[in-house]
Amino acid sequence: MTRLPVAVGAVLLVAAACGSSSLVAQKAATSPTPDAATRAYVSLVRAYWNALHVADTTADGSDADAGPCLGESSPTSPSDLKVVLPQACRTYAVATLAAHEKFFAALDTVPTPPSFAADDTVFRRDIPKAITDMTTLIAACGGSSRQAIVDAMRAYAELMIPEVTDALDHVDPSVRHIEPHAG
Repeated sequence: MTRLPVAVGAVLLVAAACGSSSLVAQKAATSPTPDAATRAYVSLVRAYWNALHVADTTADGSDADAGPCLGESSPTSPSDLKVVLPQACRTYAVATLAAHEKFFAALDTVPTPPSFAADDTVFRRDIPKAITDMTTLIAACGGSSRQAIVDAMRAYAELMIPEVTDALDHVDPSVRHIEPHAG
């Protein structure tokens, strides 16, 4: 559903109540063009991905979640609980949570282009779950079980991959939103 600014909605409501024939012209003048709507939606998705990418990159450019949250010393290594770093994982999770919350709130601020309706459905269904998963991960980082951290991170990854990442790929095909592991 496209939300109009309150003032525009009030003008449309008054025009309709008064039987104005300019109702269609008013609505057409205030609705974004499909190209503008598409650009706004893609821009929103790009900003979301960029925020997730920033959260997942350490100061030295390495992957913020692989070692600290999953216990992986390399993309092909099995989890090693000695590699899990609860405080570093918590930092990643807090930043990731903020990115999800901001994106989810922003979804209502731009119209969804029809070509992205299925992707929008995925975002609206799965991002609240991602928020819950990040909250669980943050709580696990405050506990004494490194295995709980790994388990929470895996649950989050299973939620995001492949449906959310596929939706991201469809909305913004200029970016590959998940890199396959070699090997």
